[in-house]
Amino acid sequence: MKGTPDLNQILTVQNQLNSLPALNAQKPATSRLFDYVKQLTPNNVFITSINIDYTLYTVSLTGTADSADTINTFVDTLKFTTYNLVDINGTKPTATKAFSSVVLGSFSQTTSKPTFAVTFSFDPLIFDNTNTTILTVPNIISSRSAVNQPNTLFQGN
Repeated sequence: MKGTPDLNQILTVQNQLNSLPALNAQKPATSRLFDYVKQLTPNNVFITSINIDYTLYTVSLTGTADSADTINTFVDTLKFTTYNLVDINGTKPTATKAFSSVVLGSFSQTTSKPTFAVTFSFDPLIFDNTNTTILTVPNIISSRSAVNQPNTLFQGN
């Protein structure tokens, strides 16, 4: 073996090849992003840009919508979305919040359609390559007029 030319280089390359499967398992499952966006975004919201940081676990996105109510629904959807991890036995542990620190950073009605910017943090497990993740998106009505419907204040004789 000592007579093999470039033995150190061969062993170094072989060790690097052996480390590839572990490195591959550590990278985030970035392909899930588009499925998540499709699941989370109401019909009348249009995303114009997404910036995701897989090391800080944050997302910033901008877009337009048909109304302020639709934007509020989108923000509330992010706040109340949960996820379950499916383990190798197929069981799903308790649902966990997928997103935190959801902030509607800006809102503008200067054009024909309202524009917005939202930032939020995500649980890194939703992009974990070693798990299957199922998002549970709430079917909510989040406008104050629907949630806090007043009782009849005045009644006739």
